[in-house]
This record gives sequence, structure tokens and C-alpha cells, in this order.
Amino acid sequence: MDLFLCSLLTLWLGIVFIALKYWQKLNYWKRQNVPLLSVMSLMWQLRRKPLYQLVDDIYNDMCAKKEPFRVVEMLFFTAVIVQDQEAIKNVFISDFEKFADRGLYINHRDPLLSHMGRMEYRHWKPLRQKSAPAFSASQTKVMYPIVAHVGDRFVQVLHDMIASKVPNCQEVEMHNLCARFAIDAIGSMAFGIECNTLNNNDSEFRKIVLKAVREQFRIPFQLTAKLTKIFQALNLKYHSKESIDFFTNSIKQTMAYREKHNIQRSDFLQILMEMKRESSAESQDDSPTSHNIVGQAFLFFAAGYDSISSAMSQALYEMAKNTHIQAKARAEVLKILKEDEGQLTYEGIQRLKYVKQIVLETLRRYSLLFTLPRCSRYACTLNSSSTSIRLPQNTIVLIPAHAVQNNPEFYPEPERFLPERFENELKNRRPACSFLAFGDGPKKCLAEHFSLTQIVAGLAPLLSNFQFSVCDRTPREMVFDIEMSRLSIGYNVFLRVEKLIK
Repeated sequence: MDLFLCSLLTLWLGIVFIALKYWQKLNYWKRQNVPLLSVMSLMWQLRRKPLYQLVDDIYNDMCAKKEPFRVVEMLFFTAVIVQDQEAIKNVFISDFEKFADRGLYINHRDPLLSHMGRMEYRHWKPLRQKSAPAFSASQTKVMYPIVAHVGDRFVQVLHDMIASKVPNCQEVEMHNLCARFAIDAIGSMAFGIECNTLNNNDSEFRKIVLKAVREQFRIPFQLTAKLTKIFQALNLKYHSKESIDFFTNSIKQTMAYREKHNIQRSDFLQILMEMKRESSAESQDDSPTSHNIVGQAFLFFAAGYDSISSAMSQALYEMAKNTHIQAKARAEVLKILKEDEGQLTYEGIQRLKYVKQIVLETLRRYSLLFTLPRCSRYACTLNSSSTSIRLPQNTIVLIPAHAVQNNPEFYPEPERFLPERFENELKNRRPACSFLAFGDGPKKCLAEHFSLTQIVAGLAPLLSNFQFSVCDRTPREMVFDIEMSRLSIGYNVFLRVEKLIK
């Protein structure tokens, strides 16, 4: 009985301690006059709407009430949602070093998590500096023929699908095809291997990629700054043994084969290998390891696969609904082809200004990352245009990127698809950090130019060879996968595809 009473007393004291700790946290924000979001209300609303829509609604309500900040306070998790544009700029640019970490869980025993997207600032900074040349315009130009070759195969596969149809048209699920294009292109550039998923929809490589990407970006345990050490002690991994073994073995075997036979390729893996070799020769402590190379190559694959396939299929979807936009884009592509003797060169792709505007408007309308997280590396002050708040260490700061990019103050009639928004004159009128598809500031996506080039290079040959229009199976609105921490497409995107008569 004494043991029972002792256990009961311990439990009661534990509950009292937790309650006092939580009350103390709530009072911390109340003293700063920061509005608090009810956790129970959030949980209830999540039963009725997806997370991205809930974040958008919170942001819009904050705009209406002119609240620069709102706080979600749970015992082991504190998140500050930021609405004020000046504060957003401070997080990304002015006070970057305060918020240089993302607060994402990382387990170094899971090599697919050992990449720049999750690294702490002290590890991220030297690797970022070493990786920057890999995504320069000159390196993108070197790797462009790989993308162009896969783009030609994309056209051929789509042509073969509709060639037997009369009158030479067919309803095609374009997101699946765009995903296979992305896998083949990135597989060649990141791993130096021919994935051949365009010709084989059931390839083992594609199945593993889809599985690993879902494991990387599923919602549970994404923002765990205060619980990282506990999860690491439990050896919590995101990825299955199958995914880890597949990517680790594929990359290490490719590296070993190249080193043994002295093979050089103009791809991302070769750049990482040379970076490792040069750093080792100079005995640098921050030289990338084989573990890091696996992580970086996988990040290149996971981030690129979803963003490229989604952007391409969403751009085609919008052009199918807005045929005047499609016609203007096609005219631009045909003009460039005529000027360059029927070839889509790297320089020609850079001259496709309107097609690029279509891609940027797609990324605005359907921001893949609906929130951009940052984490306070130490206790600090965050200033807005009207007030300031004091943040404890390891406070998650959430920037609602999708909501910002659909704010009518920055983008009038945000639900309309208007590529002209990205003409230079209109771009220059908007405030800093109002377009966040690639983030902003020192941690802005390194692969921005590379990704835009690849998406435009994928769309251009399709526009010059096919006409896209809506059909009975085309969704009225984009449907997203609610289990993912990104706006990944969660529904088939069927379009009517017709071969152009030249």
C-alpha cells in the first residue's frame, strides 16, 4: 500500500509540475501581449480541414486583426506564427543568424537525413559554401544536355501513348508522367544512372523513390527542436531499412565504380566526389563524408522530384484551363526554336521569359512548402513593424509561405492565374519576402536557377509538340495529399493531349 501511495503521490506531483510549467509558459506570452491559439481548437479544426488550409485561415485572420504574431504553446513545442512582413524579412535576412536553423529532426544514423536541409547552422555553413558552385549557372549549363535528353524521351513516350488514337488525342494522367520525367532527369544528374521510369512505370527504382520521399516529408515529428535529443536516444528514423540500404548502396557503388575505372561525368555526384577528394587532400575538418554525400544526393533527389513534378503538372493544368496563356507560351517556344535552328539550347531556354513567368506563377499559386520553419538558436528579440517579442531558445518560427503568396495585398485577385505578375516592373513593386517558393536570404534554395531551368526545359518541348486541354476527368481544383508536410499533389491530373500538326 505504501508503494501504491508513493506512486500515486509521485504521479500527482508530476501532473502539478507539468501544469505549473505550462501555466508559466502561457503567462510568458500573455505578459508580452501576444495572442495565443487554443491547442484544443486547433485539434478540432484539423478534423475538418487540412493543415495548410488551417494555416492560411490563421494568417488571414491575423491580417484582418493586424496581429504581427500568434503563438501555439504546447508543453514541449512552442511555435510563433508570423504575419508581419517586416518580421518575416528579419527572420530570413536581417536577423538571419538568430534563425539560421530550421528546427527539423535529424538523426545522423539515418544517412538520408544527413543533408543541408536539416543540418544545424555550424554544420550547414561550410557545406553550403562548398556546394554553391554545383548549382551555378555555368554548372547548370554543363548538366543541361542530360535534362534535354530526358525531355526528348518524354516527348517520345507521350507521342507513343497517343499515336494509335483517333483523332490523335487521349486523356493522359500528366502528374504521373511528369514525376517519371523528374525521376529520370534527377537520377541521371544526381546518381549518374539511367532510371528509365518514363518507359517503365512499374520500375523498382520509382517505387523506392516514392516510398522514400513520403518517408522524408510526412507530417509526424517534423518540428522537434526541443525533443531532438530524446528522439536521437531512441534512434528514431524516418526511413525504412529498405530505403536507406537502396540509396546508400546505389550511391556508394556508383562512387566506387567511378573511382576504380577513373570515370568522370558532368553530374552532381561527381561534384560531391571531387569536393570530398579536395577537402581530404587539404585535411579539412569540415570535409564531406560518404555519409554526407549520400544525404546530399538524396536531398537533391527528394526535393527535386516533388517540386519539379508538381510544378510541371500544375503549370500544364493551368495552361489547359487558360488556353490563351498556353498559346502565348507556345508561340514563344516556337519563336526560339526558329531562331536556334530547331534546337532547344541552354541559351534558348534562358530566353523563354514568358514560360518562366508561368512557372513562377505556378510556384506562387501552389507553393510546395506551405510553411517555412525557422528555429531561434538562442534567446533573442524578433522585431515587427509595430512591436517586438522576446523568444526563448529553440522556439519554432513559422512563416506561412502559401498564405503570403496568396495575400491580395501583394497579389491582387490571388486565385487567378496571371503569369504577368512576374514582369520586372510588378516584381519590383512588391515587398521583400513576398515570394517564398525558394525561401529567401542566405538560406535561400541553392538550386533555384537549376530547378527553374529544368522545369522550363521540361515544359518547352511539350508545348512545341502537343496541345493540352481539360477533359471530364480534369479536377476542378488541385487536390493535395493531407498526410504530407508539403502541398504534394494527391489526385490524378488528367488532361486531354493532342499532337500538334506541324
